[in-house]
Amino acid sequence: MLKSNLATLSRRKHQAFAKINEKHHLMRQVIHPPDLAILGSFHGVNTGDQSLGLSVENCIKQSIHRSGFQNIFSLKDYPKSQLTICAGGATGVESIITELAKRNADRPETTALVGMNFADDIASFPASTLEFLQQVSHISCRSKRQVQQLAEILHKDDILYTPDNAFAYPFRSLSSSIDAHRQPKVLGFNALNLFMTWVRGKGFVPGTPLANWYRHHNPEIVDYIDRIGPAYIKYFNSVISIYRARGWEMVHIPFTPEDDLFAKTFFRSHQIKYHSFSPQPDVIFSHLQKCNLFISTRFHALVFALIANVPCVPVNYAVKCNDLLTDLNIDTALSIDRYQLVDSLDELIAKTAYSQPLLLSRSTLELLRRKATTNINIAFQSISQKQYISKLLINKNTAQLADFN
Repeated sequence: MLKSNLATLSRRKHQAFAKINEKHHLMRQVIHPPDLAILGSFHGVNTGDQSLGLSVENCIKQSIHRSGFQNIFSLKDYPKSQLTICAGGATGVESIITELAKRNADRPETTALVGMNFADDIASFPASTLEFLQQVSHISCRSKRQVQQLAEILHKDDILYTPDNAFAYPFRSLSSSIDAHRQPKVLGFNALNLFMTWVRGKGFVPGTPLANWYRHHNPEIVDYIDRIGPAYIKYFNSVISIYRARGWEMVHIPFTPEDDLFAKTFFRSHQIKYHSFSPQPDVIFSHLQKCNLFISTRFHALVFALIANVPCVPVNYAVKCNDLLTDLNIDTALSIDRYQLVDSLDELIAKTAYSQPLLLSRSTLELLRRKATTNINIAFQSISQKQYISKLLINKNTAQLADFN
C-alpha cells in the first residue's frame, strides 16, 4: 500500500510541475510569439506525446528561427503563429480539430498535420472542419487504413502514410551495437489502467468513462468493458510469476504517472524494480534498452521497443497498435489482443512465456526513421512554400493598389 500511496503523491507532483512548466512556456510565447507553432498533447505527463513534438522540432530546427510547443487542448490560450504543424498522435478528435479549424481558418495553407491518428467518427465532424482539412497544405496519417479512410471522406488524393513521428527522434543512447545496453534476464513491461477507471476513495475500478462512446462507435466491445481490466491484471501477475521463477529481474517502465500508480497498485506483491516516470524520451528509452524482453501496452512503449530493437510482446490495447503492426507487415499473432485477454487468457500467458517475441531488422528500422524524417520535412516545406507564395501575392496586390491610387 505504501508504494501505491507514494505513486499517488508522485502523480500529483508531476501534474503540478507540468502545469507550472506549461504556464512558463505560454508566458514566453505570449511575449515572443514563435514563427512556427508545434501543436500536440504537450501536457508534460506523457513521454510518448513529448517525443512527437521533439521529433518535429529536431527535424526542422535548422530551417526556422523560433518554434514553440503549444498544448493542443488549450489552443485558445496561445498566440497564433505564421506557420503551424500539428505533431500527430491521437489528437485527431472532433473537438480538437474543430478548434484548430476555427483558429487557423484564415491560414489553412500554412497549416500541416503530420503523423496523425484521427478518430474513426471523422465522417461526422462538422462540415466546416472537414472543409478546413481539405484546404490544409499537408496531411499524413500514421496508419495506411486511415490514409484510405480520410482520402475517401475528404476527396483528397495527396494524403501520405508516415510511420509515427517518434521513429524520427534521435535517441542519444541509440548505439550502432544493439546489444551494448542489454542486461541478461531482464523482463521489462509497461502497464496502464486498461479499462480501469480511477475513482476517488475507491482506486481503480473496472470500466471506462468512454463507455457511451464505445456503445455508439464500437458496440462489439461493450460486453468486454468490465472484464478486460481484471483479466489484464491477472495476465501480468501470472507472467511476472513465471519469469520470476526462472530467475529473471522484473522492471516496470512508465510512460505516464498513471502507469506508475497502476503498476504499484496491482503488482506490489512481486519483487519489481519500478523506474520513475520522466517526460524526457531519452530517460525512458535508456531504461528500455537494458531489457532482454519487453511487454508493451502503450503505443509508444511499442514504438520505443521497436526502435531499441528489444524483443517485444505487444498488448494491443487500442486499434492504433494493431494498425502499426499491420503496416509493418508483422504477424499480429505475435501480439496480444484486448479481447483475447477475456476469451483466451491462459493461452496468452503461455504464449508470452514460451513463444517468439517480435523484432524488426536494423534495415527496416532505418527505413522507418528515414520515412518519418522525410515526411516531417515535407510537411514543413509545404507550409513554408505556401507562406512565401502568400507573401508574394500580398506584396504584388499592395503594389497594384499603390499604382491604382
